[in-house]
Amino acid sequence: MLLGISRGRWSMFEIGKRDLPLPAAIMLNDMLSHVQALANQPAVVGKAIRQHPQRIEKLLKENDYRQMLLVRKLAAANRKEETQIRRRQLLDYISQGNYDNKSAVLLPNPEVSKLLTMEHRDFAADIEKLTYQMELLKVERMLLESKMIPAKKVL
Repeated sequence: MLLGISRGRWSMFEIGKRDLPLPAAIMLNDMLSHVQALANQPAVVGKAIRQHPQRIEKLLKENDYRQMLLVRKLAAANRKEETQIRRRQLLDYISQGNYDNKSAVLLPNPEVSKLLTMEHRDFAADIEKLTYQMELLKVERMLLESKMIPAKKVL
């Protein structure tokens, strides 16, 4: 053990049946006073931790990758929203009945029934959320780049 005594002797000391040898008691006292002194010191606030340039570059690459994924998700959401708008326009046209061959639409048509039963999602909210995420990633990139400049000056 750290104090130079056996586990059995420590156990007997814990339950109060034995005393510690003087060198072990002094060492224990020193360790406990050191730990208490550290606990009483105020925490260092605002301590600057210098980032390694390699770590910042890795974070920049991750940021670029997430931006690329968001661009793809935005494009997909825009396509889905355009498709949904076209479907709604077609359903409006069918429901108004302003077409020549009304009997063709009145027949059971799987495509029309599919349009009528499709779930209508609010893609505008998804697009807005993705846009906000993109803005956050751009701000994160600017922050990382600002951290990279001082790190390069130190080297």
